[in-house]
Amino acid sequence: TTQSIATGITSPDGSENTRQIVETTDNTNTQIYFLQAMSQTWTASVYIKQKTSGRYFQFRPWGVGQGVAYATFSTADGSLTGSGGTDLVSTSSEDVGNGWYRVSMTCSRSLGSSDGISLGLTIVASGEAPTYVGDGTSGVYIYGAQLEELSYPTSYIPTNGGQVTRDAEAC
Repeated sequence: TTQSIATGITSPDGSENTRQIVETTDNTNTQIYFLQAMSQTWTASVYIKQKTSGRYFQFRPWGVGQGVAYATFSTADGSLTGSGGTDLVSTSSEDVGNGWYRVSMTCSRSLGSSDGISLGLTIVASGEAPTYVGDGTSGVYIYGAQLEELSYPTSYIPTNGGQVTRDAEAC
């Protein structure tokens, strides 16, 4: 799995800082992940956009085994196509225009210091972390990945790679 800047693709904030996840030609899970301990219920969110038809985006906790939580979304229309796990709380999807969808998954499982969240690509609409042989060029565009110790996604917080804290939002 590779991650790189996608040139010529405008992100939801209007700039060209979109990343892409591209599958390899190995028979494996196509995913990137980042480590982050979470001591309570957490929500992961990201903006996705279709790069290649027939591909789906999947969230799941990383480092805690299978059966905990996963959520799979269509990159074509942002719809939830599969989800499950003992600690899955909720999912959401919002059309933000120009082919972009903000998708999220909330999970009640705590994450230790060697655990984290996986952002994955798959060719099947359901099932957790399926392996497949990719073509080496297909993928999904992503922007604004965010992980929060909350039971819902807040508005996107640009961090430029560091941690940011802000006051709670109110409706």
